Amino acid sequence: MRFIWVSGRSGSAFIDAGLGLVAVSHRGFGKSEGSPTEAGLYADARIAIDYVQGTLKMPSKKLIYFGESLGSGVAVQMATERPPGLLVLQAPYTSVETRAAELCPFVIGVRHLVRDKYDSLSKIASVEAPLLILHGAKDAIIPLRHGETLFAAANQPKTMVVYGEAHHYDYSGEQILTPLVNTARKYGLI
Repeated sequence: MRFIWVSGRSGSAFIDAGLGLVAVSHRGFGKSEGSPTEAGLYADARIAIDYVQGTLKMPSKKLIYFGESLGSGVAVQMATERPPGLLVLQAPYTSVETRAAELCPFVIGVRHLVRDKYDSLSKIASVEAPLLILHGAKDAIIPLRHGETLFAAANQPKTMVVYGEAHHYDYSGEQILTPLVNTARKYGLI
C-alpha cells in the first residue's frame, strides 16, 4: 500500500483500489473554513505531507501526489519542494493568471488583478518525479492546450492520457485509476 496525497478530489476511488490516502480539503472548500489563497493552500499541503512523513513514516519518494484542477498547481509546487514517487495531474492549467487572461481578454491588466498565480508552467521543469497528466479533450474550464503545454515543458519520464469525450469533472474512476495504477506499478510504487 502506498499513500496518495490528494488535492481536489474525493478519495473513495483511491480507497476502493486499496491505496492509502491523505486527502486535503482546501481552505474555503467543503467543510474547511477560511479563504483559499496560494500561500494558504501550499501551507495546508505541507502540513499533510509532514503528517505522512513524520507520523506515518513514509518518505516523499514513496508518495503519489494527485492534483485535480486548482489542486494541480498545489501538487506541482509540492513536487518541486518534496519530490514524490509520482506526480499525477488531472485537468491541469499552465497558470491561473494565463487562464484569467484567456477568459477576460478585453479586461486590460487582468494579469495584474490576479493575486494568486499558481504558475505551474514556470515550475514543471523543476519537477524530478515521473509525471502523469490526465485531461479531457472537451474540457471548457481548463482547455486541453494547458495540459499539453505543461506536458511539453516537463521532464521525462512523463505520460499524458487524453480522453476525447471527457469534460472537466466527468472522469470515471476507471479513467483515473487505470493509468494511475499502471504508472505507479511501472515505477515500483505499488
